Amino acid sequence: MNQWISVEDDLPEVGERALCILNGEQIVLQLKKEWPSFEDSFKAFLYWHEPFDEYMQIEWHEVTYWMPLPKPPTQ
Repeated sequence: MNQWISVEDDLPEVGERALCILNGEQIVLQLKKEWPSFEDSFKAFLYWHEPFDEYMQIEWHEVTYWMPLPKPPTQ
């Protein structure tokens, strides 16, 4: 069984979906990386993305723990 991982200790791979704790609730999120190209002084940054709701606004500090999703069943 997987254990919850604090976001202060480690993060999932970029693009990997994970089960996360967001404001005390479980939700599937995806870690994404943004490379702002319109300004040379801007640096790339990580953010949490809800892959099923494009309009959900997630603040970085609202996600406290995560764990990998289980592998899907094989037939």
